[in-house]
Amino acid sequence: MRPPVTTGGDGTFRYTVPTNQMLVLVAKHPRFRAAESPPIIASAPKQVELRLGDGRSVRGRVVDADGVAIAGATVSDREHVATTDVGGAFELAGLDPRQSQTMIVAHDAHRTSSPVLVALPDGFASPIELRAIHELELAGTVVDAAGAPVADAIVTYRRRIAPYKPATPHPVTVLEPTASGDVRADASGTFTIGALAAGDYDVTARKPTSGVIGTTIIARAGEAVVIRLAATVNVRGSRDPTPDRKPIASLDVAVRDFRGTHHVTLDDGRFTIEDLDVAAGTYVVRLSGDGLAARELEVPVTAGGTVDLGDVVFDPGRTLHGVRARFSDGGWRVECGGHDHGARWNRARDHAQRRARPILGRCRAASGGRACGGRGSRGSRFVTVPADRDELALQLPDTGHLDVSVGSVDDVAQISVTATRTEPGDGGFRSWILDRDASGPGFHGELSPGHYLVRAGAQPRFTGGGVAITIEGGEQQHVSLNVGPATPP
Repeated sequence: MRPPVTTGGDGTFRYTVPTNQMLVLVAKHPRFRAAESPPIIASAPKQVELRLGDGRSVRGRVVDADGVAIAGATVSDREHVATTDVGGAFELAGLDPRQSQTMIVAHDAHRTSSPVLVALPDGFASPIELRAIHELELAGTVVDAAGAPVADAIVTYRRRIAPYKPATPHPVTVLEPTASGDVRADASGTFTIGALAAGDYDVTARKPTSGVIGTTIIARAGEAVVIRLAATVNVRGSRDPTPDRKPIASLDVAVRDFRGTHHVTLDDGRFTIEDLDVAAGTYVVRLSGDGLAARELEVPVTAGGTVDLGDVVFDPGRTLHGVRARFSDGGWRVECGGHDHGARWNRARDHAQRRARPILGRCRAASGGRACGGRGSRGSRFVTVPADRDELALQLPDTGHLDVSVGSVDDVAQISVTATRTEPGDGGFRSWILDRDASGPGFHGELSPGHYLVRAGAQPRFTGGGVAITIEGGEQQHVSLNVGPATPP
C-alpha cells in the first residue's frame, strides 16, 4: 500500500502510481462515507473523481465513573473520529447506512471506555453513553541480561481476554475491554502505560535495534514490573579479501528459524549484526546479495556470545544475456532465477531504443534458471535456461484480442472483468483485470495464447462461474457476460 495524500482546499489531489499496475483508489474523511474507485490500470495520466457519501451519525455522551461529562474526549470506530464538547456530547458522522453494526470506544489522556457494539439502524436514533472508567497504569523498567537499564527500549503490550464469542444481539452491547500498543522507555529504561482496564497483559520489551525479538512477561494492570532481556548473540563476518574479487557493498543476512532478514552495509569488507535474540543451538546463516550466489553456513550459537563467520567466499555465478526477438510498444521486463537453494530472483528492464543485447539478469545457481519476458502486462513467455547456457533469444508470443460485453447491470462503473489463466504452462494461473472501453459498457484486453476463465462482477466481489475461452495468437474473440445479484459472504 502506498502512502496516502491529502486533498487541497478545492478537493483535488495528485497521486503518483506505478505504470501498468492495477490499483484501487480509496478516499476517506472522518465525517463522510468512504468512496472507492473501480480498478484502474494506469498507463497514462488519468482524471479520477471520488464521490464521498453523507452517511449516517451515531450520537451520544462520554462520562467518567461518577457520571460526570468528559470534555475533549476522542470517540472513534477506527475509521471515523469525533471529539466531545464541554457537555461530553459527540456526533460520530459518516457511517455507512448499510452497516448492520458498529463498534465505538472513547478515551482521553488518562482513561478509556470499554468498546460498545451498537446495532444499526436503531443506533442511529438512540443516544449512546460511553463510560470512560478504565484508568489503571502498568509501570516498569527494562534491563539487560546483566541488570543494566536499557535506554529507549520498545515495550509492546496486549490485554489477555477470553476467546471471542459473538455478542448477544442488543441495541447496545458493552464488550470486554481490549488494549494493545507500544511505548518507549526513557533513558533510564523506565516506562508507563496508562488508561488500562483491570486484568493481565502480555508485555514484551526489546532493545531499539533491528533483529531483537525481545522478552515477554505476564503483568497485571496496576503493578510495577522489571523486564530482564535475555542474553543475545552477535554475528560478524567479512567477504573473501582476495584482491581480484569484485567489491561487495552490502549483504542480506538471515538466520534460519529467526524472524527477519538483516540488510548490512560492509565496512572495509566486514559486517556485524548485534543483539540477535536466539537460543543456544546450531543454526544456518544465509548470506546473499545482488549479483552473488547465496551462501549457507551452519554454525553453533552460544547465548551471550559472538558468532564469527570468518571470511566468506561468494561464487560469482553467471550472467544471462538475451536478444530481443520481438518487440511492441511498451518496453519489456525479464526475470531469471535458479531452482536450487532458493536462489535470488533478479529483474532487469530494457526498452526498444536502448540495447540490442540486454542483460536479462544474473542467475546465481549451479543448475538451470528460468527467464520471463513480458510486453506490457499480458503478453509474456517463460522459458527454462539450462545451466550450460548464458544466452537465449526470448520470443514473445503473438497475443489475441478479447472483447467482453456485460449485460444486466445498471452502473458499469461498478463492474470489473477478469481473465484468469487456467493452465500451468507459460507461467499459468495468473489473472488480469481487463481495460474498460472508453465509450460503452464493454471491456477489452490483449492476452497471451492459452486457456482462460473470464468473469464479471460488481465490486467488491465477483458473481457467477464465468466463461471458459481459448485465446489464439492474432485472433479476436468476443464474450458476453451477465452480472447477477451479489452472493452474501
